[in-house]
Amino acid sequence: MTDPITVSLTYSPSNPKPGDTVTFHVAATDPNTWIGARGILFGDGHGTETMPEGFCSGTPESVGKSPHGPWDPPPKNPDHEEFDYTNAYGAPGTYTVKATVDGPDYACGGLPVAYAGEGSATATVTVIGPPVSTTTTTTG
Repeated sequence: MTDPITVSLTYSPSNPKPGDTVTFHVAATDPNTWIGARGILFGDGHGTETMPEGFCSGTPESVGKSPHGPWDPPPKNPDHEEFDYTNAYGAPGTYTVKATVDGPDYACGGLPVAYAGEGSATATVTVIGPPVSTTTTTTG
């Protein structure tokens, strides 16, 4: 049986103003296997996705085996990782941020993996204050 990946998402400062750098902290636990791709969407059209270097080049025991079938699954190999992202919002508003963590099946092009999974968490960021000014003054 595959247990779900759990993901938590927190941010600071709790009351950002336009232009402030907001740090998002993601903690993910996969009770089955290693954590693959991770990404975040900031709710303002920006985001990123990353994967550990050489992640899909290895061939762990669980790759290539269906989560269903007549075979003995390999032992579980739990993983826990924490990582941070930053973003600055240029305008006031309410933004829904989504952090996603994928196990190896999703991250490696859909390879069947015995302990496949994905998880996500969301947070709502409210940015209050006047928009960041982009006025340029030229003296000559």
